[in-house]
Amino acid sequence: MPRGVYVRTKATRIAVGRGSKRAWARKTPEQKARDIEASRVGANKLEAIKKKCKSEKFTHNLPEVKLEASEKSKRAWARKTPEQRAQERENRRGKKDSEKTRKSKSDSWKRPERRRRGVEAAIECQNRVSVSTLKSVRRALAYAEGRLQIHGDYITGYYRKTHFFRSFLEYRAMKVFDILKWKWTEKHGITIPWRDERGIVRNYSPDFCVDGRQVIETKGYLDKSVLLKAEASMIYTAERDMTYELYFEEDIVRFEKQASEDLGWTFRQYQMQLFKERSCYKQKKDKRKAFLKRKKEEENREKACATT
Repeated sequence: MPRGVYVRTKATRIAVGRGSKRAWARKTPEQKARDIEASRVGANKLEAIKKKCKSEKFTHNLPEVKLEASEKSKRAWARKTPEQRAQERENRRGKKDSEKTRKSKSDSWKRPERRRRGVEAAIECQNRVSVSTLKSVRRALAYAEGRLQIHGDYITGYYRKTHFFRSFLEYRAMKVFDILKWKWTEKHGITIPWRDERGIVRNYSPDFCVDGRQVIETKGYLDKSVLLKAEASMIYTAERDMTYELYFEEDIVRFEKQASEDLGWTFRQYQMQLFKERSCYKQKKDKRKAFLKRKKEEENREKACATT
């Protein structure tokens, strides 16, 4: 017998029946009348529910009934809090329609009016700017204007206390541009839309703009997203009478050799200086990472103490 399952034996059922009879005999006439009335009302209520369910099979197909039900659902959804809505969406996620529902949807799609409304809704949804696209635009614009600084996995920091770099390759580019006396800036306000491999529209901000006419992107690797961004950037700059350059590490090394000659250094001396600066920034990043880790541990400890 499965655990938690209790089966009454014949003797138990007889004992329970006798106990019920004795309890009924101890009740007053008023209590007996009240119980009889309650059972009658319950039976009538159950019968009414059955009749209602039977009639709804026909009335729910009426347009006015469908409209009223839709309005009720909208009002009920409007009364819910954001947390309740999020919970309901989470509960619905991953649920599959039954065979009956799939068949009804398939049959409804065969109607010309239903197909026309579905196509119009799809076109409207396609033309509508999604929330994720707006977030991507705002994020790229914040990068381009220098209002957003994210310390990721790469070495990050500030060049000359004002120019934020997101990788050490960007730092090397900033330094060599200064030595070569290029008029560059990373706060150019340029955002370029591009489509990823899945066709989703995204936005990104190139690394530098030189003389307001040349857009420069530095990369230490090459993959499909880099090529898609480069293609979109070339179209963007061509439409605005600008040029686009994609520099890899070997291109930066070529500029560094030229810069070391202008400084009167050997390339080996220039590389040693870069190594010292990289070690300094790496040490700062490690200290920042350790500080954030300690801070998070303290917050988790405080939360644990508050719950206990």
